[in-house]
Amino acid sequence: MTDELKRFFKSIKYNPNESDFEGSSVLKVIYLKQDDIFEVYIRLKNVLPKKIASELFKATLNKINGEKTCKVYLNYDNVSEKDCLSYLKEFIEDLIKKRPSLINLKEASLAIEDEIITIEVSTKLEEMEVKKESKGLNNKLLQYGLGEYEITSIVNEELNQEVKADLERNKISNEIPIYEPSPKKIVNQKPIEGEITSINNIMGDMKNI
Repeated sequence: MTDELKRFFKSIKYNPNESDFEGSSVLKVIYLKQDDIFEVYIRLKNVLPKKIASELFKATLNKINGEKTCKVYLNYDNVSEKDCLSYLKEFIEDLIKKRPSLINLKEASLAIEDEIITIEVSTKLEEMEVKKESKGLNNKLLQYGLGEYEITSIVNEELNQEVKADLERNKISNEIPIYEPSPKKIVNQKPIEGEITSINNIMGDMKNI
């Protein structure tokens, strides 16, 4: 880690393990005058664990010397597909914490081809939900320096059939037979005689008693 990077980390009150930033340096700093923001680009050899990268982003909220707003952008010399998919899985787990109904995505199969990441889901509903969240997931990958990808989803028909079968089994097991009691027979019931009247007449008669 260069002295320049150390000074920057100190200015935002970030105390990293130096071994995580071995060989890293400040690539460039851009000042956006209109927004009054400093963009700090950090060059690293290998991809940081997500937890460490998140801690660094959090430290930028302290501002440079507590005064100047800044944003950090990570640039890696070596980024593998494994790194990208590992990060994406963690982003999906974070998403599941906010939306527990997407729990099945935790076991979803991920694949990369020509900068397109495909997520295999088990239902059409999950496919729609992934499409809604894809932009946010893309932005996360870009923010953490993993590159720019297009995220899409497809329904795995085999998994879809398994889900349908499970739902059908649960439906059958939860069905409870309903027995309607037969009406009781009233012995020696006498026919009701008299004229039909209204409740008001009855209340009036009661008052006159």
